[in-house]
Amino acid sequence: MYNEFVERDLFMKKLKEKYQNIALIEVILKTARNRKKWDYYDVAKRIDDTNINEKTVKKWEYGLLYPDLNTIYKLSEIYNIPSEELVQSKNNSMNKGLGFIHFKFIDWFCYITNASIMVSIALHLFFMYIVAPFFFLGLFAFILNYIAKNAYL
Repeated sequence: MYNEFVERDLFMKKLKEKYQNIALIEVILKTARNRKKWDYYDVAKRIDDTNINEKTVKKWEYGLLYPDLNTIYKLSEIYNIPSEELVQSKNNSMNKGLGFIHFKFIDWFCYITNASIMVSIALHLFFMYIVAPFFFLGLFAFILNYIAKNAYL
């Protein structure tokens, strides 16, 4: 039982280290803005888009939202950062978010069931790639059937 906890902790540590040295778009944007000594409003004004305000810029820096490609090109011009680097860092941030969700599920499952990390990973993969798609496919079929039956009423 002790070995399972040690194994789980080592797995969690490796997963955290994996994402520690990867460039994330929220870190790049915040660092670039602070170097220029701008606030969120200054960045939004320089982007010159009516859909972008200081709240949007703040959400980018907190990783709650990600800029689209046109905005990334504008940000690369404003901050003098290659657009390829911003696109790659956006992908890194999105993958980290998805990995974090999977990571939390595995951690939670290990804790609740007291299962080993390998059993938890196997069950997680089974659930994510076999059970969940069939569940959503069945739900989709149920909704279509319901719409078809009630369309002529």
